[in-house]
Amino acid sequence: MERAAAATVARFIPMAGGPSAGKLFEKLRDDEAWSCAGLTRVINHLGGKVPHDSGDVVPRIQAAPSLREQLPRLNRGQACVVKQLDRLLAEELDRETGGFLRQMRSLHVENVHLCDDLIKTLTASDARGG
Repeated sequence: MERAAAATVARFIPMAGGPSAGKLFEKLRDDEAWSCAGLTRVINHLGGKVPHDSGDVVPRIQAAPSLREQLPRLNRGQACVVKQLDRLLAEELDRETGGFLRQMRSLHVENVHLCDDLIKTLTASDARGG
């Protein structure tokens, strides 16, 4: 999911329409790449196998015709990640894994709020005809 989200957000950067949205998309892309790398380390640390299938996340997001419609889909995915992290954090974890997952959760929560704000701005702009 994280790798797919990073690739999807990277596509948003040229569509940003302004410096603040562009910076947000760069932050999202970088946070997703950081999360992906960290999850790979955690999975390897725990002796698991890193999945290479990103599922149908990217096609579902890209199926929406506009950025204003794609962002809520991305944000729903981000919120699902937060819920998955909440479930994992309820388990007994080693200190390194727990610390990484808490930081990853914090970034995702922040990014959901930032995207919500951008979605509201885009919706208001559409309503004004601009």
